[in-house]
Amino acid sequence: MPLKIIESPGDTEQRGILSTGNSNWDTSHARDGSSGVNLLALSAGNKATMTQKSGANYIIVRGVLAYDYRTANLPQAVRVVRAQLVIGGTSILAANTNGDKLRIGAITNPTNAGEVSIATTDYDLARYDANSYTSAQTVPNSSINVVLNLDNRALLNHLQKAINRKGVLHLGIRNQLDFLDDASGVTGANRVWFNPPSAQGGSAGEATLSELRVFYRIINNQRNAGGRGAGGVASAGFGGTNLFCGTNSGFSN
Repeated sequence: MPLKIIESPGDTEQRGILSTGNSNWDTSHARDGSSGVNLLALSAGNKATMTQKSGANYIIVRGVLAYDYRTANLPQAVRVVRAQLVIGGTSILAANTNGDKLRIGAITNPTNAGEVSIATTDYDLARYDANSYTSAQTVPNSSINVVLNLDNRALLNHLQKAINRKGVLHLGIRNQLDFLDDASGVTGANRVWFNPPSAQGGSAGEATLSELRVFYRIINNQRNAGGRGAGGVASAGFGGTNLFCGTNSGFSN
C-alpha cells in the first residue's frame, strides 16, 4: 500500500498516574482516583507504568495517552487494518517475572471525554474496555524503535471510531503485573518507562520518540453514497493508505 504521512493536526498528552503506597494490594490496585492517586507532571510523562513493592507498600503507576483527531485533515470512512506504538528511550527494571512487559487498552469513559486532558480518575479500571487489551509485550531496556503491536481488533475499532468521528482517543498503558492483579508476584520494582511527547524537539533524538502508526484503507462505498464515482465508475471496494501518527501532535512529522 502507498505511504502517506499526515503532519501535526492536533495535540497529544502523555501522563503517568500514580497510586500512592499502601500495604494492601487491593486498595492500591482498585483505586478510582478520587483519593490516594497523583497525576505525574508532564515532564515525568516517561514514567508510563510501574508495579512495585517498596517495603510493605505497593505502588502502581498506569500511563494514559490522549490522541486528538478532532481537527486532523483525514480521509473519510477509514478502515484501520493494523496499528503500532513505536517507543524509544526506554528505561526498564524487572525485579519480577513479567515486570518488563506492558499492555495497551482503550479508556472508553475518560474523565474529560472529547478533550486532550488527563485526570487522576482515569486511573479507575472501570473506565477501561477490558476486552480491548493488547497481548503482553516485552520492552527491552535502553532501546529505540521498539514496536508494540495494537493486536486487538476491539482496540483498533476504538481507534477507527475516533478517527472517523473526529474525536479524542484515550489509551491506557499498564504493566503486566498490574494487569495480572496478583500481589504474590510483586516483590520489588518493575517499570516500563519511555519518552513522553515533551521529548519532541528536545535533546532526545527523533528515533527515540514514541509514535502511533496507523495503517488503514478507505472504504469507498461508505465515502461515496450511491456506490459510484464520477463517470459511472463503481467506487465500492478499498483503496490503500498508511498513516503515521506521532505523540507530540497525534501524528508524526
